Amino acid sequence: MAKMSMAQIENMGTLSSDLFYDILKRLDGATLASASCACAAFSSMSKEERLWEDVCSSMWPSTKRDDVRNLILSIGGFKKFYGDCFPLIVNKEVPESRWSEYPEDYEELSEAEYYGDVDEFENVSPSDFVSMVDIKYKDKTICSKVIWGIPNANGFNGWFSNCPFRIDLFSFTGEGDDHTGGVTLSVTDGLPMVTSMERERKDGKLWKHLGDGMRLSWIVVNKKVKQAANLSSWSALTGQRHFPTDKDFLLRFGSILPAKDILPCQMVECILAMKFQVITEGATGAHTTLKLTEVCMQLEDMEGAHVNGRKSLLVLKEALSCDRSKNYSLALESCYLYSKVQNEMKEEKLRYESWLDRYSSPIWTKCVDLRVKVGLGDGDRSHIPTPSPICIPPPATLPPPVPPSTPFTSSKSSIFRFWVRSMYQWRKFEFFEEKYAGKSLVPDEVAGKIECCTSGRGKIALGCDDGTVSLLDRGFKFSYGFQAHTSSVLFLQQLKQRNFLLTVGEDEQISPQLSSVCLKVFDLDKSQPEGTSTPVPDCIQILRIFTNQFPEAKITSFLALEEAPPILLIAIGLDNGCIYCIQGDIARERIKRFMLQVENRQDSKTNCCITGMGFRVDGKAFQLFAVTPTSVSLFNLQTQPAGRQTLDNIGSNVNSVAMNDRLELIIGRPEAVYFYEVDGRGPCWAFEGEKRFLGWFRGYLLCVIADQRSGTNTFNIYDLKNRLIAHSIVIEEVSHMLCEWGSIILILKDKSALCIGEKDMESKLDMLFKKNLYTVAINLVQSQQADAAATAEVLRKYGDHLYTKQDFDEAMSQYIHTIGHLEPSYVIQKFLDAQRIYNLTNYLEKLHENGLASKDHTTLLLNCYTKLKDVDKLNVFIKSEDGEVKFDVETAIRVCRAANYHEHAMYVAKKSGRHEWYLKILLEDLGRYDEALQYISSLDQSQSGVTVKEYGKILIEHKPMETIEILMGLCTEGSSGSTSNGTTYASYMLPSPVDFLNIFVHYPRSLMNFLEKYITKVKDSPAQVEIHNTLLELYLSSDLKIPSSMSHISNNQENNINKDTINDHKERLQKGLLLLKSGWPSDQEQPLYDVDLAIILCEMNSFKEGLLYLYEKMKLYKEVIACYMRAHDHEGLIGCCKRLGDSGTGGDPSLWADLLKYFGELGEECSKEVKEVLNYIERDEILPPIMVLQTLSSNPCLTLSVIRDYIARKLEHESKLIEEDRRMIDKYQEETSTMRKEIQDLRTNARIFQLSKCTACTFTLDLPAVHFMCMHSFHQRCLGDNEKECPECAPEYRSVLEMKRNLEQNSKNQDHFFKQVKASKDGFSVIAEYFGKGIISKTNKDSNN
Repeated sequence: MAKMSMAQIENMGTLSSDLFYDILKRLDGATLASASCACAAFSSMSKEERLWEDVCSSMWPSTKRDDVRNLILSIGGFKKFYGDCFPLIVNKEVPESRWSEYPEDYEELSEAEYYGDVDEFENVSPSDFVSMVDIKYKDKTICSKVIWGIPNANGFNGWFSNCPFRIDLFSFTGEGDDHTGGVTLSVTDGLPMVTSMERERKDGKLWKHLGDGMRLSWIVVNKKVKQAANLSSWSALTGQRHFPTDKDFLLRFGSILPAKDILPCQMVECILAMKFQVITEGATGAHTTLKLTEVCMQLEDMEGAHVNGRKSLLVLKEALSCDRSKNYSLALESCYLYSKVQNEMKEEKLRYESWLDRYSSPIWTKCVDLRVKVGLGDGDRSHIPTPSPICIPPPATLPPPVPPSTPFTSSKSSIFRFWVRSMYQWRKFEFFEEKYAGKSLVPDEVAGKIECCTSGRGKIALGCDDGTVSLLDRGFKFSYGFQAHTSSVLFLQQLKQRNFLLTVGEDEQISPQLSSVCLKVFDLDKSQPEGTSTPVPDCIQILRIFTNQFPEAKITSFLALEEAPPILLIAIGLDNGCIYCIQGDIARERIKRFMLQVENRQDSKTNCCITGMGFRVDGKAFQLFAVTPTSVSLFNLQTQPAGRQTLDNIGSNVNSVAMNDRLELIIGRPEAVYFYEVDGRGPCWAFEGEKRFLGWFRGYLLCVIADQRSGTNTFNIYDLKNRLIAHSIVIEEVSHMLCEWGSIILILKDKSALCIGEKDMESKLDMLFKKNLYTVAINLVQSQQADAAATAEVLRKYGDHLYTKQDFDEAMSQYIHTIGHLEPSYVIQKFLDAQRIYNLTNYLEKLHENGLASKDHTTLLLNCYTKLKDVDKLNVFIKSEDGEVKFDVETAIRVCRAANYHEHAMYVAKKSGRHEWYLKILLEDLGRYDEALQYISSLDQSQSGVTVKEYGKILIEHKPMETIEILMGLCTEGSSGSTSNGTTYASYMLPSPVDFLNIFVHYPRSLMNFLEKYITKVKDSPAQVEIHNTLLELYLSSDLKIPSSMSHISNNQENNINKDTINDHKERLQKGLLLLKSGWPSDQEQPLYDVDLAIILCEMNSFKEGLLYLYEKMKLYKEVIACYMRAHDHEGLIGCCKRLGDSGTGGDPSLWADLLKYFGELGEECSKEVKEVLNYIERDEILPPIMVLQTLSSNPCLTLSVIRDYIARKLEHESKLIEEDRRMIDKYQEETSTMRKEIQDLRTNARIFQLSKCTACTFTLDLPAVHFMCMHSFHQRCLGDNEKECPECAPEYRSVLEMKRNLEQNSKNQDHFFKQVKASKDGFSVIAEYFGKGIISKTNKDSNN
């Protein structure tokens, strides 16, 4: 077997191509592509288009359509189509645009100047694009659509080119599209059961299933350039639940598309939104149903503005040729980067605009004065002097300060910014405080000069020039110290993940060839076993920094990074412009060394020492910032050798380099503080003064600035987001700055320390509230990411402050921002005054927009509109075009109805699907019955049925015929297969006419007309029994109710009505009889009505014809003849017995006995009828003569002559039977006597056996032989083992025994005996037969024994 298997593998080329195809067609696209690389046979077969067509059809069901198939073949085939659409669009280089880089006066530019060259648009047409959309939930397709072209794009120069681009999937219906009736998801599709939306809001089970299971594919094909791409992210990127109501869910898919040379932002976001709404829920959750209400595509630029139709077509065309990847994480990363840049730019713009609004009015006046003083005209502005360097810190969003060598721009905005920057001063606050009652002295145990320090894991480590290292606890309490080096400790660093302390210091020089500078690693969790009372941490490794390959130089900076413990990456900056790097497990000395060259020291006068370094870790990418006095560089440590990138040609001095929490490098120079990212210099802040120390703490910038003029040092804490100084203090000269214990620690030259901690948020806000600086408080809570409740509380206080100043408009704008957190009644109560009704209306509108309005709020808002008689706003509120209802519908309808705004109430009811309210207004308030009927006809089946049940009585009263037609449509149109709006009836149960009987309670004649039409059209209704019962009752009723409108009539009219009533009743009785007959066909056992009810109705209404028909169909023949007997209809009675008493046709012969008994008890002359009855009784032998005589003897009017002939014939017949029985008795006695003699002879006389041949084999009989009493002889060998019975006679004997056993068994089966007696015409003969066979006699004998 092994050889055969190997032979098959080595000779795959001999296999059939059909077998290859059967194997490959079972693979998905990615596996099929991989299989094509396995062997030549697979590679050749995988080029088959039918394979890729199956793959595409499975993944995108929309490609199964014939027109789509032809399109794919025309653009290169299914294999190319899969290769284009399976990978997702990826943009690795998202431009980090800043809002300040946008054109300053873009509102003054023309569209061509703003967007650039648009000639390319002439080559793009909306009809070139085809959209193929497929939506799946848990791998089950729920919707597939194909859109040819861009819907509603009627022209190039029309509204489409200049209006926002949007494609709504459900607003466009094409040929062959599925799910035209709506897309829903239920529990059967895999949705979890939702018992209530409150529980869903807590656990989010439905939201999680929806986000995890929903998949969207939106493929765009350009027929002209023959390219395709999938614009979706396949799974949802973001979403929002319970918005705008608890039952609404929003999922957002999409991708980042390139817009280079099309839009200034160079990138746009393709947003694919999918909205769901819970339309059914229940106590058990078994009927949970979600409806897909919207699927749309639109494009937004970096500022969140919608891209117009013209630019969108260019973007879509560009997107079809951009980069793609099968790596889903890369697509997510590009979306994340875009979102990050977009949010930053939005925040920058908002801060800038807020800042400009605050200072624009007074400053612009000064700008105008300046322009007048310098004598500028509109054209010549060259005389404006070049400004000096700006030292006042500008807002974060403004561009960096203009260098002195750059001429100042002549535009109005430039003059404005110059004056703004020169006048703007940052506010100072005391958001920090000194701890431990001011300065604290370094413990006396720290004897040497502090050369370096580090912090981490709750301790501060100080390195001194005597080689000792001291560790301090909270409150500057001395913990312990140890001798780390023999000479000076140069650098320290505490690791965060492990309790290791790295030290760089000088030890004794063992030999001239070895440097005295070494690196030591101390394990602070372990102590050396020296037996001393003072713990000495274990030194787990000593490493020489300088070797022959790495010559010795002065160390100017030191930095260590924990990659993945125990791996360390150590960077040592030198004064010669080099960085020595040590990487690996230093504790085990499994390391590698390499050197980074920052600058070449060609000129000895040039200072090229490394003044600062910073690690940047982004995922698996390790980068190193390196700063010298003359440059800022970035090294990529992932490549070998490490790549170097120069970020700036200006550096900084020692201690003025730091890293922030966004992994940006911060450099302090005398004129400003600069931020650097991987792509170069970012924003800067113009803080004047020499930066002695620079740091970063919880989003704050820490600066120790030296004032050269006064010779003092100032420690400032800057809040860059809010543009304020959180703390400022004049201090002595600082030697070290570090952060630990949640505080900022400054160690001064005099070995004293200052610990500065941040105040809590409540204290900071109280400080601002006392100064009425509410805007600063709002910016503060927002920048420090306080919860929404805290932000709302600040906004509330600001609103209260403005309210007390009677600035009601601005106060309301603040209150609006508290919606969702502040109780609305708090605000409403303040503005209930009639003079403030406009502000109250604005607040209530916003409350409704956020979906937080209650029924009372809706009532109040609508009352405000009606009080103001503001029909326009009422129209906007009621008839909003966004399609979302943001108010309580019933409340709005009720208020508009009460205020006689019936049209508005009807609009809300119709839009929200509250059909009962719409019809109530039409019928009860306006009396528009025809319009109500038309509206009901436009609804779907289930909704129409509900509305007719509720308002059918009114409609039947005023429009009976039209209402009946609608009912017929509801109950019978299912046979056509679909409704007017296209929904099929496959899963819809048609209503029954029985459901609508209550609306005809006062109009039975209309009910009769409706039911007659229904049974004429529908033959197999599930409720046909109830329908026939009701219709039969209407037919048999003696009088149908007369409508109230006919109650006042004259006598002549009354007589005519009575005649018409009688004729109508006769006509209805005929219909009733016809209904009884048609409702019980001969081929059915049960009728289409309730028989018992029908009999009762016929009895109650004396309907003899119907009663006779029912009795006859039920085979109640005795009841039939009873009807004739009660009517004394002798002719009909005999005719009925002839028809029903014939046993040959299944009749009941006993009817003749009942008929004879009737005549016998009649007491009238009926000889003719009796003779005719006796003929049938005699023919069928129904009664014995004695019973006939007894029956007729009761009638005194009958004579013997009536039965004389009958008695004579019966006596003659009985005589013949007696004679025949006697002959049979004699015969049986003679046979019995013969058998007894034969038995006696066998018992007494000997038998002589004279046979000479064997009966079995016919050979000569020899011994041993066996002879039987039946005169048969056999060889003993022929008999075998059976020597007790004759083989020839045994079968006959056994059959007799079997018959005897059956007779004995039948004697015990009493039920069978009695059935034979009852079924036989002569039961006595059956009993006699049992006695004759000895069955009954033997049973009695056994029972007696």
